Amino acid sequence: MGSAGVILHVSLLVLYAYVTYVLHYGNKDNPLNKQHKALEVLGKFSLRYLTNWTFGVQLIYFAISVLGHLIGVIGASRLKTKIHNASDYIFMSIATPMALVVSIVFWVLYAIDRELVFPKVLDLVIPVWVNQSIHSINSVCAILDMFIINHKVPPGSSSVTGLLMYLLTYSVCLFGTYFQTGIWLYPVLKELNWPMRIGFALATSVLALMTLGFTRVLNSMIWDKTPAGMYKYEVDNNVS
Repeated sequence: MGSAGVILHVSLLVLYAYVTYVLHYGNKDNPLNKQHKALEVLGKFSLRYLTNWTFGVQLIYFAISVLGHLIGVIGASRLKTKIHNASDYIFMSIATPMALVVSIVFWVLYAIDRELVFPKVLDLVIPVWVNQSIHSINSVCAILDMFIINHKVPPGSSSVTGLLMYLLTYSVCLFGTYFQTGIWLYPVLKELNWPMRIGFALATSVLALMTLGFTRVLNSMIWDKTPAGMYKYEVDNNVS
């Protein structure tokens, strides 16, 4: 892994921790929150947005990775292996695929009409650099990490299960928030009818599975290896 991996993970852990603090606590008592409905919703439900969930997953990944580096210094090889396996699973199965989903969906909707996903009034409390961090730099960091760190690729079925469980859990949070409060966290959902909302959720899940496949293939191309659970037929033929 080398010093490059250590520097990357420590640097990004600090960045992600600071951005997370700004997102959830920096504007907690901002008087503007009471003047605009969108700001009030953002302040009250900041922990319920998919962007923040996924950014949090990446933060956890970087924290576990830094812990792995520290354990490596101590020399506890068995514990280090378990930590690396956990961090690799999080990175390959959820953190990277969902970071790409967040970036793609956000910027597509933003290009169509920013009011559907990030109303202009939010600029009053979310600086441009924070917005870019959670919707653009998040994906750049994931891809950069993949080029520096040789990740162990989990079995395909395990990754798909973990990713779908993550999406299902968030769907419960998203729709549960609406049934609890009558508020849609994302303005675009307010503009859709129920069949279209369900379709939007399903389309997001399909996109997530596509980015999962992309993550696995890109990783294998970078490190010249076959992802576990993929291309088994070809591997078996080569062996025989």
